[in-house]
Amino acid sequence: MNQEQLLSKTIAYLRFPLIVGVVFIHNDMREITAWGNNIPNWCYYIITLLSHVIPSICVPIFFFISGFLFFYKLEIFNIKSYREKIKKRIKSLFIPYIIWNFIGFLILSIKCLPIVSNFFPGLTNLKINITTFLNCFWDFTYPNTISAFQPINYPFWFIKDLMIISLCTPILYWLIKHTKFIIIIFIGYCYYFNIISIIIGPLFFFSIGAYFSIWNKNILDIFRKLTFVFPIYILMIILDTSIKNQSINIFTHHAVILTGIISIFLCVSFLLDKGKITAILR
Repeated sequence: MNQEQLLSKTIAYLRFPLIVGVVFIHNDMREITAWGNNIPNWCYYIITLLSHVIPSICVPIFFFISGFLFFYKLEIFNIKSYREKIKKRIKSLFIPYIIWNFIGFLILSIKCLPIVSNFFPGLTNLKINITTFLNCFWDFTYPNTISAFQPINYPFWFIKDLMIISLCTPILYWLIKHTKFIIIIFIGYCYYFNIISIIIGPLFFFSIGAYFSIWNKNILDIFRKLTFVFPIYILMIILDTSIKNQSINIFTHHAVILTGIISIFLCVSFLLDKGKITAILR
């Protein structure tokens, strides 16, 4: 198969494992106990590895693929093509986002009713008003918790960030066209050293994917020049798991994600090319 077909099959194959990885991220079992005692250290490390280290590449890859597909085979990016892209994302992103977060608001309102509020003491001080309603779609904060700039349906933060970035694609396109990889390096620097925390990670990975499409570069051709990254990735996941609770972990964790994205594309594309695994294209 040619490189374009192989790339399409690689992206198609990755979808399900990435979804499974997201489930592992949200299924944090590090606080469980066994027979009244805390779990053994070796078990804690395995859970950390499988829930917080290896799967950490999943969401960044989704943003990476989203950026790549947004501009994929787009010869001219103008007002017309931008409008068509946004229309599609209104159906696939915005409408589901509104519906599911509205359902979350309805459930919250029911929990705050006097007849059932005693079962949810954590919501005692929460008032249901127009401000609470609007915050459910943007930045909902439960009482006694720290706001994380997330909607009430927390997993939908991904869709929120993706919608914001999609709206800003004309600016992103112009920057990538005129600065090439310089803007990616700048955004990556802010991400890696945690200079900006809000939306910078999603923007970084979306921008990398967009760069490949805008400049018509094949992802696999570039990644195959970086095969030396794979052993670095193995080293980083061991290190990241070992120092998970230390302040320096932010740098090892970002290194895991960056090297992991390259490594997973290399491994899957290699196995597909050799016929060891198969992918079904829609």
